This record gives sequence, structure tokens and C-alpha cells, in this order.
Amino acid sequence: MNIFEFEQVDSTQNILRNWFRKNDRRFFDGAVVIANHQTSGKGRNGHNWEDCESKSLLMSVVVSIPDDEYNRRNLSVISFQAGVSVVQSLNTIFGNKLSSSQKFGIKWPNDIIFKNNEKYYKIAGLISEFIGERDSRLWCSVGVGINLFQEKDELPKQTSIPAASLGMFFDLIDFKKIELINYFTEDLSKKIYEFDIEKIRFSFEKLWFKPELIKVNEIIGVPIGLGEELELFVKNQDNSNMFPVIADDTEIIEW
Repeated sequence: MNIFEFEQVDSTQNILRNWFRKNDRRFFDGAVVIANHQTSGKGRNGHNWEDCESKSLLMSVVVSIPDDEYNRRNLSVISFQAGVSVVQSLNTIFGNKLSSSQKFGIKWPNDIIFKNNEKYYKIAGLISEFIGERDSRLWCSVGVGINLFQEKDELPKQTSIPAASLGMFFDLIDFKKIELINYFTEDLSKKIYEFDIEKIRFSFEKLWFKPELIKVNEIIGVPIGLGEELELFVKNQDNSNMFPVIADDTEIIEW
């Protein structure tokens, strides 16, 4: 694995996109860019990802899959696998420190959540972006931001789910970023190479914190389950209609 480290960038996602455009030799499958600070970190649906300098793990990873019609139609699945890989990596490192009332999981589609004593906190987020096609492959960048050492007053305030850092729940004195990077990239690369959507959906559903009630575009409904392409199916509260949610933000009304 090759890691390219920067003190400050606008976005690790932009670094990889620019390298692809310039045919830079540093752009290849599995390449990792990390930074201590981003001035314009990217979140889903045009949102910004805020970080506190040197207190987060900020990285982007290059992944690719063969260029065919099936894979083009299912590029969004990469972000779901990325979420699974983040949670599984966190479980590998912190699993033996979890109490019976603590658990890592995912809020659909890819917010990383930590459940602590029946309360839910967002500790990480990710984004997957299609960069382009080359050499009969589809190239994407997966960006991940994990809150590590922030204190409560250093975290974003205006979030639908309270933000938290790993350091608020675990002793990180022996924590090494490189271990988390290694676990994540190895698992992600292996699963994307296989690109078995049924397996990805099964793994996602095991880690999914499925809420009782959500709001989507001012409509309040009940999550029913996931479709073939991991879209979320939601039923109106009065059971009058069921509809798929593809990429919209969802607000948790009740866990």
C-alpha cells in the first residue's frame, strides 16, 4: 500500500481527481491520500465535512472495477461497502473494549454511528465519487473522515445526529492511525475486487441501525428494507404508499 501524506489540502478527494486528470503516476488502484487538515472537506449531497486540525483521520482511497453495464449501474454500492469496511475495521481495533451497551453501526446510506447506552452519535462519514473511465475500468475515490481526538466543543454543532469522537469513549493513547488505514483499505480492496452485491447487502444489513421512523423530503415514513441496489424502501405512516429512497438525506425521527 502506498500512502501520500499532506499537512493541509482543500480535499483529499480533489487530490485524487486532479491526479487522474493529469495522468499522474501517483494515481493507481489502492493509492491512499491522507491529510491532517482539509479546508474544503467533502460530504454527501454537497455538504462540507468539518475537521479539527490533526484530530481526525482524513483519507481518500482509489478503487476500480471492470467497465461494464452492470458495474456502471451499481457504482453506488461502493459507498455501502466502504461503510461496512469502516465499521469492521473499528470493530477489529476497538471490539474488545466495547461494553454490552456499545456498538458500531451504520445509518443508511453511509454515516458511521456509535451507539452508547441507547444514544446514537455520528463518529465518521464517507463519500464515494466516480472519477472517470480508463483502461477498461471505472475509477472511483472513496473519502473517509473519522473523528478521533476532538473534544465536544470542537465538533460540529448543527447535525441531525450528535457528533462525537472516538476519544470521547476510548483511551487512544496506543491508537495508531496506520492500523486503521491498513484494516480499512485491505478490506475495502478485497470486497470491491469481488464486487458481490448480495454479500455487500448482507454485510450492510447486519451493521445497519434501522430506525423506527424517518423523514425524507418532508415525508415521515417507516423504513421497510433495502432493494437490489441497496436503495431504501420507505412506507408512509398511514401505510398508503411505499417508495424508494436513492440518495436523499434522511432525518431520524425515532430509532
